[in-house]
Amino acid sequence: MTGFDDSTLPDVDFTLTVTDTLTAGGFGNIQCATKSKLDDDDFLFLELVLSTILGSIPLFLFFLVQVAVAEGANFERKEGGVGCVLADQIPSDVLFKIDPATDFGSFGKLNFLYTQLEITSAGVFAGGIYLPARRDPAVSIEGPTSVTIVAELGETSRRYHARTTDLREPLFQWTPQGTGESPSILFDTHKPGGISSSEQITVHVQDADGLEAGDEITVKIKITGGQGQPF
Repeated sequence: MTGFDDSTLPDVDFTLTVTDTLTAGGFGNIQCATKSKLDDDDFLFLELVLSTILGSIPLFLFFLVQVAVAEGANFERKEGGVGCVLADQIPSDVLFKIDPATDFGSFGKLNFLYTQLEITSAGVFAGGIYLPARRDPAVSIEGPTSVTIVAELGETSRRYHARTTDLREPLFQWTPQGTGESPSILFDTHKPGGISSSEQITVHVQDADGLEAGDEITVKIKITGGQGQPF
């Protein structure tokens, strides 16, 4: 990937090379290790020339700091490149309808053990063996654990997400009221009885096979006046 950074003077031209290494060697997703390299040698040479001509060491140091910041941000990248995105699309397991009438169907899940991996111009191909496993249903709530409400408005809402494991076609029941996997929860000071300094958010999940799971978190509530002062 090539580009430039116009937050410096002059603009920084750079080339970013991302190398993803995919490996297969056990249960779970295909593993992806990422290495990235920021190529800015030409720009450093330009800085050196400019600093020599202008006799401005502070200017050179300023440019150098900008490059160092760019490099630091580069090495903190955790997303990976296209290869890691592809690796995430390869499933680690598959869920299916539980059927107690058969030994195989009573498990309701297959875990994949990848033993081989091939990458060609046509795509990424993974192979291995599968093993039946019993499901361990679980759910966890993700979202903010503290909320600020402006007194004049009297209410605010925040988005929460229920991350499920081993649940097939789950249905969600939230308290306070919310629908779906990622509802917007309303915090309202005008509700009967007002609002306390903390609220419990709970979710109960039941899937197509009758398996259930639940979770709850505590959200701290702070009410402020119109100028942002405690109310």
